[in-house]
Order: sequence, then structure tokens, then C-alpha cells
Amino acid sequence: MNRIAALTILSLASLAGTPALAQSPPPFERIPLQSTEWPPGYNSTSMAVKFQPNAALARHTHPGIESGYLVDGELVLKVTGKPDVTMKSGGSWVVPAEVVHAAVAGAGGATVIATFVVDKNKPLSTPAP
Repeated sequence: MNRIAALTILSLASLAGTPALAQSPPPFERIPLQSTEWPPGYNSTSMAVKFQPNAALARHTHPGIESGYLVDGELVLKVTGKPDVTMKSGGSWVVPAEVVHAAVAGAGGATVIATFVVDKNKPLSTPAP
């Protein structure tokens, strides 16, 4: 066996016990629950959002109101112009249209149910500086 073949086999054998190109899960997952056009000109959308431990949802806005409920875990809600609010399971909130906000999950992650009533001709959310 030539030297290159031997090195190739040795390299592949050393990788066999480790995950190749292991990828970490995304910081959060959005799971659509329902969406309907109501009231006229708006979409009402509900979704579950599952946050990984300590995951952050960057600053953003919505072209309509957001209502949220923390199903489990801990979440820090950061709304521009207001003090940060640390919530535990059972906490809820409302963020008015076009208000910049962000969220950070606690060490155990978090699961949120959120409902958005937004202008149907605009994106659900827009990143904010």
C-alpha cells in the first residue's frame, strides 16, 4: 500500500468516531399554527417559537401588533424605551406596531406562542438597527 493511501485510510478512520461537520441547531424555530386574512387588509398569524438555551432574537419590528405568551422557560423581552422584562412560564406581553424589540431566552430555552395582526402587504417582521 502506498503512503498516500495509508494516510487517507488513517485520516478517515480518525473521523469515524466524531461527527463530521456537526452543525449546531438554529437559535430558534418558528412553527406556524394558523393564519387568516382578518380583519380586512390584515393577516392574523399565530405561531409557536422554540428558543434554544440563551438564544437571542435580534432587534426587529412588525407592521402590526404582536401578542405573546410564554409557555415554558424564561425570556427577557427588550422593548425600546422600556426597561427589560424577565418573564417566566405564564408571562404575556403586547408590543405595538413598529416598536423595536428583541428577546433572549434563559439557560433552559423557552417556548412562546405569538400572534401577529399585521398589514397583509408588508413582511411579518423587519430587522431593526
